Amino acid sequence: MYAKERPLRYQDITGLSEDQLCWLAGRVGDHIRWDPRNKLSMFTALVVTMEYCRIHLTQKQLAALHGTSQSTISRVLERIEPVLAEVVECFCLDPDDIGANAALIDGFLIPTGNRRDQHGLYSGKHRRHGIRAYTITDLDGTVLATSEVHPGATHDLTVFRSSSWYWHLNHPNTIGDLGLSG
Repeated sequence: MYAKERPLRYQDITGLSEDQLCWLAGRVGDHIRWDPRNKLSMFTALVVTMEYCRIHLTQKQLAALHGTSQSTISRVLERIEPVLAEVVECFCLDPDDIGANAALIDGFLIPTGNRRDQHGLYSGKHRRHGIRAYTITDLDGTVLATSEVHPGATHDLTVFRSSSWYWHLNHPNTIGDLGLSG
């Protein structure tokens, strides 16, 4: 007996929730006329474009995944990508607007292998043992600081808040990924 097909989890694939994708599809739909006779709906075309850009599937793989041809995927990407870029442009930060004291911050895991005598090194996020740290750079990519190391099981936000330079950052001008938002 075959397993029951599970619904597609858009957030895992695109990084956006289904509500966010619906909103974005509406904005894209405001800019182009989408024929309802098309093989893919506007929503699915947007998801295909996000899959192509975010997880780097080939057009042939996307066609197999969505039950269509590679040429259809190619036409969808050609049509949706420029409009999507125009729609999301208002959300992009201009480095000149951020200011000279801006900092980019990102965490990383340094693999250590399994050390049985050390506890808390296993990072469920990365599915491996290691120690976690953060690096701060300026907008040119020059490394300004690196945090102290923490066990791999420590959450990103905990590492960030417990670092010695946390209180010295200009927080409105600090740019980081969603792990820093809690």
